[in-house]
Amino acid sequence: MTAFQALEAGDPERVGRYQVLARLGSGGMGRVFLARSPGGRPVAVKVVRAELAEDPRFRGRFAREVAAARRVNGFFTAGVVDADPEGTPPWLATAYVAGLPLNDAVTAHGPWPEESVRALGGALAEALEAIHAAGVVHRDLKPSNVLLASDGPRVIDFGISLAIAGTRLTQTGAIVGTPGFIAPEQLRGAGAGPAGDVFALGAVLVYAATGTGPFGSGLSHEVNFRAAYEPADLTRLPDGGLRELVGRCLEKDPERRPGVAELVERLGDDAGGLAALDWLPTAVADSVRTRTDTPPPARGPSRRRALAIAGGAAGIAGLGALTYALTTSGNGNGAGNGNGGGGGDSGTNGGDTYGDGSIGEPTTVRIAVQGPLTGDNADVGRDMLASVRLAVDLANESGDHPDLRFEVFEADDQGTADTATAAAQAAIDDGRVLAVVGPAYSGTARAAGPLYSAAGLAAVSPLVTSPEFAGQRDFATFLRGVPNDRQAGAAIGGFLAGSAAVVIDDASPPGRELADAVVERLRKSGSYARRSAPFEEAAQYAVEATVDAVAFCGSLDQAGDLAVALRDKGYTGDLVGGEELMGRRFLSTWQDVSEGWYLVSHRFDSSVSEEGRRFAQLFEEANGRRPGHYSARTFDVAALIIEAVAGAGREADREAAFDAVAGHRLEGVTGLIAFDSDGDYAGDGPQLFQVQDGEFTPLGPVEDYTYEP
Repeated sequence: MTAFQALEAGDPERVGRYQVLARLGSGGMGRVFLARSPGGRPVAVKVVRAELAEDPRFRGRFAREVAAARRVNGFFTAGVVDADPEGTPPWLATAYVAGLPLNDAVTAHGPWPEESVRALGGALAEALEAIHAAGVVHRDLKPSNVLLASDGPRVIDFGISLAIAGTRLTQTGAIVGTPGFIAPEQLRGAGAGPAGDVFALGAVLVYAATGTGPFGSGLSHEVNFRAAYEPADLTRLPDGGLRELVGRCLEKDPERRPGVAELVERLGDDAGGLAALDWLPTAVADSVRTRTDTPPPARGPSRRRALAIAGGAAGIAGLGALTYALTTSGNGNGAGNGNGGGGGDSGTNGGDTYGDGSIGEPTTVRIAVQGPLTGDNADVGRDMLASVRLAVDLANESGDHPDLRFEVFEADDQGTADTATAAAQAAIDDGRVLAVVGPAYSGTARAAGPLYSAAGLAAVSPLVTSPEFAGQRDFATFLRGVPNDRQAGAAIGGFLAGSAAVVIDDASPPGRELADAVVERLRKSGSYARRSAPFEEAAQYAVEATVDAVAFCGSLDQAGDLAVALRDKGYTGDLVGGEELMGRRFLSTWQDVSEGWYLVSHRFDSSVSEEGRRFAQLFEEANGRRPGHYSARTFDVAALIIEAVAGAGREADREAAFDAVAGHRLEGVTGLIAFDSDGDYAGDGPQLFQVQDGEFTPLGPVEDYTYEP
């Protein structure tokens, strides 16, 4: 087997003074290459992602962490040999280790005997001793960051994980680390210290001895909860000194854990024969011996499908998801060989199972599309299906993931709750379905969500805006890929900030809920009043109070009634509404009073950006028609799923896929798509439209506009 991947078009020929030979992997921070120094020394060069490089906070932390990591000089470490934190992009080079990741070894050959685990523990403790002596904390010790080489194990990626914390690739309050290997004090919000590395070491030793982590499997938050509050499962460790020592490493109180010096003293004698491979299980030793170090051809033609745009690096970067440069971004689950190549452990099996670089037959991964593919609203489902197919086709044509082939699974619910459960069950019953785009409506989501949750299957809706599902146990795997109604209300309030406005609802529960969100935002900046139907009185108030604008929260026909009442009372200010008014009937039935309305909507018009226009071109070429209102957002949701699942690797199951999708972030056609800890939307806001000459004219992201009377 080989740890290398062929270079692709767009990969650098040189980084600093190093000649790039092959790819090693990718991760949350960037891509990793095998390179050669001018004197012929092999190194692993990590090139930082462009979006991280643009963050000055990241650059500052990265420079400090590189400086600290350079002070580490221990036998069982892969030290930093060169770096340019100020480069464009920044990069660092470490000693290349031709080793087998521990997670791959355990996955392929099973748990280790006690003597091998003790020897491993002694070496890792010595590595941590050197790291801590340099004033560095690893922060992300896990099986994929331990390489088994012919002359002993190596700890890689120490210290650098802090640099990514607090950037826009991590959610507010996110914890850097891997579930099952994060110390309880970090999970409770305290900083990472040497004792946290000791906790992670204990978890790594449990993994080596048993094939799984000490806190079991499950979703990330479940594993983290057990790590923080429940005792470690050490029942499969042999009785005696090893179980006692590992148990102390896994104490919840960091003060009760042993120091690395004690671990070296108690385990170091077992590491005496590391230079020879007889400390390893026989099958693992054979794999380490036969690991191939010959790189593939230096560079081959890319099969990536690109659009005709201006050339150069800036042009390539501008393609974003449309060219499917599918690398992981901030989820810690990148595939790699372990030389800094990502490879985050899932917490479900203690390690990635796809890092040996081998390809073989591609694994088929299906993405289900649940929506009204037939029936009265088939135009919506048809656009959803076409958008997901486009994303899948681009991913397959890109050649970036030859070990995976994506397919589309059609789950037609006809847009009704009665048929939604059968559609969801069909997707669940196909074991190759790892994620779902949909459902399209609140009613169908209400019916299908509990089924997907029970099956551990991620369901990401690009259309459902009802806020009712977030954080609910029965909808644990439901993720929202579109701003919810409360967020839309806050966007309306933000648009009107600084003005004098009256917020009028139609007395319906949805209308009142939307109005509440508008008012909550206006309380922070602006002058407002709140009124409800009947509209005659509300309109009279708007005129007498000489407000700048009226924000209406309610249905399309009620908006028309209010507009007539305002006109009849002599109101001459502006009117602002929400998604409910974005229908052709508003323009036709109420054409006399609809002109000039500002409307905040989660629809996306592809004409507002260069990325949107390129997407529309691709969509039209593939389907012979223009994209629909929700096509671009559906495409972005599918792109996010593809990126996340590709990062999780070919062996990912539904739990691992959900964790990857839930933690992923995508800068897509419609902007940033991301999720909060409850699965609710945490990306860019909705769009602003205005009725001009009887048409909905797109203006762009509402956050780019502030209303001026």
